[in-house]
Amino acid sequence: MPTSTLAQDDLKKLAVVEYVKSGMIPGLGLGSIAAFIVAKFGPRPLEIPLTNIIEVPTSKRTQEQAASLNIPLSILDDHPKLDFAIEGAD
Repeated sequence: MPTSTLAQDDLKKLAVVEYVKSGMIPGLGLGSIAAFIVAKFGPRPLEIPLTNIIEVPTSKRTQEQAASLNIPLSILDDHPKLDFAIEGAD
């Protein structure tokens, strides 16, 4: 699919797929892209074989979604240096 026909959310998702690597510690809040990232960290699809991801959720909804997928969770006090954060108007 040519880039010119992709919607803005599709472009964000492609950027995430390219950027996120094993061992990263993301901070994730609300929003469609944050939910997409959490879903990708869950039952790992073959196209994104990620390991050692620890998520620092900034919203209850994201925390619950990650917990339901058995994604390791932490808090900012324990991981004050995040690799990236997505919150609000992502």
